[in-house]
Amino acid sequence: MDNFDMFNKNVFTADILQNNLSEEDFTKYKDIVNNKVELDRQIASKIADVMKKWAMDRGATHYSHWFQPLTGTTAEKQTSFLSIDIKGNPIIDFSYSALITGEIDASSFPNGGIRSIFEARGLVSWDYTYPAFLKENSGDIVLCIPTVLKSLDGTSLDKRRPLLNSCEALNNQVIRILRLFGDNESKETFSAVGSEQEYFLVKKDLYDKRKDFKITGRTLFGKEFIGKTRTHYMSSISNKTGKFMKSVQDEMWKLGIPAQVKHNEVAPCQYEIVPHFENLKAAANHDFLTMELLQREAKNHGKVCILDEKPFKGINGSGKHNNWSINTTDGKQLFSYGKNAKENARFITMIVALISALDRHADLIRATVASNNNDNRLSGYEAPSSIVSLYLGKELTDVLKEIANDKEGKIELGNDLLSLPKLNITDRNRTSPFAFLGNRFEFRMPGASASIAVCNTVLNTIMAEALKDITDKLENSNNFYFDLKKVISELYKKHSRIIYNGNSYIEEWEEEAKNLGLKNIKRAPEAFKAFITEDSIKMFEEFNVYSKTELFSRYNVKIEKYIKGVITEAALMLEISKQDILPQVIKYAKFLQESYNEVKTMTFLQDEINIVSKLANELNENNRVLQESINKCNLIEDRDEKAKFCSNELKEKMQKLREIVDTLEENLPSDFWPMPTYEELLN
Repeated sequence: MDNFDMFNKNVFTADILQNNLSEEDFTKYKDIVNNKVELDRQIASKIADVMKKWAMDRGATHYSHWFQPLTGTTAEKQTSFLSIDIKGNPIIDFSYSALITGEIDASSFPNGGIRSIFEARGLVSWDYTYPAFLKENSGDIVLCIPTVLKSLDGTSLDKRRPLLNSCEALNNQVIRILRLFGDNESKETFSAVGSEQEYFLVKKDLYDKRKDFKITGRTLFGKEFIGKTRTHYMSSISNKTGKFMKSVQDEMWKLGIPAQVKHNEVAPCQYEIVPHFENLKAAANHDFLTMELLQREAKNHGKVCILDEKPFKGINGSGKHNNWSINTTDGKQLFSYGKNAKENARFITMIVALISALDRHADLIRATVASNNNDNRLSGYEAPSSIVSLYLGKELTDVLKEIANDKEGKIELGNDLLSLPKLNITDRNRTSPFAFLGNRFEFRMPGASASIAVCNTVLNTIMAEALKDITDKLENSNNFYFDLKKVISELYKKHSRIIYNGNSYIEEWEEEAKNLGLKNIKRAPEAFKAFITEDSIKMFEEFNVYSKTELFSRYNVKIEKYIKGVITEAALMLEISKQDILPQVIKYAKFLQESYNEVKTMTFLQDEINIVSKLANELNENNRVLQESINKCNLIEDRDEKAKFCSNELKEKMQKLREIVDTLEENLPSDFWPMPTYEELLN
């Protein structure tokens, strides 16, 4: 098979349905997907029959409802096509009901207080906005049916349904604003996303020798890597890594994921894979599948794929740059300058709406990327600052300033072309959290292990709100472009503080941002609170994206995950320090003492003994202090107070213990060190 022929090989595409349904039924199916008509039993039965035959012809023996609970990964429950009739004879069973709905035990999935522990029932419903697909693993083939997960009362328990709701909310408001500009042709709009997935590869045999890697996904100890780093970036891909990348690419293509770019990243053993820009509804699912494939294929090549945001101290962490834009289905890019004055006025309106949205909800944007892992990466001088700001470039910023400050009425929106063609030469700001790239925005804050579903759900919603506010003010205008200019000017003056075209890494920016009133939220527990403010609840409920109950549940899930993650890391650090490192330090000190006793003339050995003994005592003392801190944390009953304690005192004690251990690693020979070092892991 030609390599490109494998694209969509394992996807139940619309073409397959079109070839196996009548023209009338296929038209009805398309209307269902486009939310024009309700799904009925008759059409569902016909689709189920075609889907079953296609899957079984490809070797599938099971089907599964595939969904996205609040765990951060996907879930599935596989059910065989094989059943038996009342007489015990084998039959093949896959009815319309198996396609459109299912029941799973949801008691072990995070719900954030929505349900009691004894309420186990979870319902999944067919998400026909994304095609069914086949998963191949270890010779097994399973038909996966995309679904959304909810409780009996309809409350969302997943990441997918709020995303779909946000897409609908944004589409409705973009269509409204387009109509004001005289666009009656565009019938539908969508968010387009391209996510740049960064990851590390380490040898599995070395990974297995690190407890911290196996349990937390990152190294809790390790002196800084002194090898070469910059020469790795964009260098030639090695043969072994190339074979791994090709296997991932092939599997992605089979699933219809348009993997397009792959290369070596900045840090040693760090890489990146980038799919082509596509509709967010597909991109969000492809994101989950890409992470799964990276980890699965790595094992097949004797490696482990590390998706943690900061697996190694002192070198670049891994992010997932979220390139986001808004398009129409008839080909208009709404974050691109136009061919005429009216299109440019529309472009300026979209940009100012985003400025307003980001400034009003900067804390919410920060919350979407907050986690214990990502706290270790942000503001690390290779990742964006934890201060949310927007890079537009000098050219676009100057145009906006000119419009906002035009008191004499020299600029007429809708008639003046403006100087927007200069935007073609806009540079890229690699330090900015949210950067304009000429036709899209690159949101650089998301971490490598996070799903893009949540951040894009929020981006869609805050943009929908900003566009609604603009449209509400202009819908009954008798002089549209005149009033539009007034609205743009007011919004720019009110919200332009969010624009920063400089270097976000420098310390001076923190002080400048503080003076502007921009928040610098460095810890995840503080950031999470943005989900449950009155403004957030009001906005999400207005656009039917999250209910108040669903927002509080997600806040609770995030807080609980944060607490568990930090306490797990602290307990593991203590275990490794006491059980693995301290015994080796004592062993080395004994070796030094015996060597000195045999060769008294080597007086420097006594100095070395003193250094190691001092560090050993400090290690023991820090072990004691960390244990006390863990005990104190476990006694705190209030969840928010416990999270605050974890992010401050507990993390501080963990950092002090790490400093001692890393210093010991510098002083002990490799033969005495109980785990693979950075030099071994990153070569």
